[in-house]
Amino acid sequence: MGTMTMERNVSYSSIEATRLIYQPIFKDLIGLGYFRVMPNVVNKKRIQYIDKLEGIVQKANGCGFTPKGATSIYNRTVEVNDSKVELSFCFDQFLDTIFEEKLKKGANVGDLQGTEIMAALLPLIQESMTADYLRLFWFGDTSSLDDTNNITDGIWSVHVPALVAANKIPYTNTSSGAALSPGDGLAYIKAVYDNAPLNLKGLANSEKRILVSGTVWEQYMEDLEALGGGDAGRMMLIDGVTRMYFRGVEVIGNYNWDYFNQKYLGLSNQHQILYTTPDNLIFATDLLSSQNSLDIWFEKKEEVTDVRAKSKIGTNYTHESFFSVGY
Repeated sequence: MGTMTMERNVSYSSIEATRLIYQPIFKDLIGLGYFRVMPNVVNKKRIQYIDKLEGIVQKANGCGFTPKGATSIYNRTVEVNDSKVELSFCFDQFLDTIFEEKLKKGANVGDLQGTEIMAALLPLIQESMTADYLRLFWFGDTSSLDDTNNITDGIWSVHVPALVAANKIPYTNTSSGAALSPGDGLAYIKAVYDNAPLNLKGLANSEKRILVSGTVWEQYMEDLEALGGGDAGRMMLIDGVTRMYFRGVEVIGNYNWDYFNQKYLGLSNQHQILYTTPDNLIFATDLLSSQNSLDIWFEKKEEVTDVRAKSKIGTNYTHESFFSVGY
């Protein structure tokens, strides 16, 4: 005779799961201002870029119809892939900690559902998922054998190197692998800025960002301090946060690039600069997917509380004429 496994289950599907766990995550991602979030990509979706019309005004010469001018429509496709989070928590992880008194008593001691412990774990899970989504957006690689990294192709790991190799976007060698010297932060940012395509240069400064690794951010700050950057209006303290600019375009430091490079690729001193517009970078998901779910259950036999969350994510860009990079 088989043994019955007793479980207590709490399942949040589709709308409930989206409201509880995914909306807060993507609200935080949107708030970063690094990229455009497409929230309704079921499987694949075309990203269209329509180039401007030129030479359409002509001299009128009596009757007749003579069309002038042409435009180009570029199509790219962003695809989302299924992703999941699976975690298992044993109650003995919380023994001899401040959380021990929050455990249930008796036979259900391993059931974390409804406890303050689970209430504390859910925000931690959301925070970790946000960090992983960012890692995948920048450094994912579908050719990887690592299931935690082959969900989508990242901007830095796949898209940018492919565009540089094909000579489709301007590239500046920033001497990655060696420490930066005084003046390098300013010099490399200026080179990437000066090399930008006309389409990117023509956008308003408020529509553009210069995203840089932590190494470039710190060196640029030192360079501005040495040159009196605050007086020049290139460094400002706004609401207690240091903000830096180059010719009116905000420069934003990304220490998570340094962390991901070092932890997952074993690389240090990667001096990355990405000059673009956030609208050019696409992070896709499907917040209305019926596959979105959050399940929490307690298995009495194993005395563990399990958590599973499912979602869809994908990464791409709109057009190469809005990139200038350095690394």
